[in-house]
Amino acid sequence: MTNQQNMDYALASLPTTSSAISLNQPCTELPKWFTRFSCRLSRVPATLEAWRLRHKTRMHLARADMNNLRDVGISESQRFIEANKPFWQA
Repeated sequence: MTNQQNMDYALASLPTTSSAISLNQPCTELPKWFTRFSCRLSRVPATLEAWRLRHKTRMHLARADMNNLRDVGISESQRFIEANKPFWQA
């Protein structure tokens, strides 16, 4: 399993919240801008967790020796590219 597959698996298993903020009103009566805002706001914790996981994984990858890289199945150049990506970039 490659590093990208490991990261994809880890990100897919993160919990996400998709419920809108309830103000004791049905969602159809809420303004559209509020519904869009609340949906985006509900994704913030999952996004922050994904960023934290990417940063942690890339730091481990940057410290890996050649034996570990061979086990994972990536080359030195692939490691350099992946380890130097910013945490917000998939």
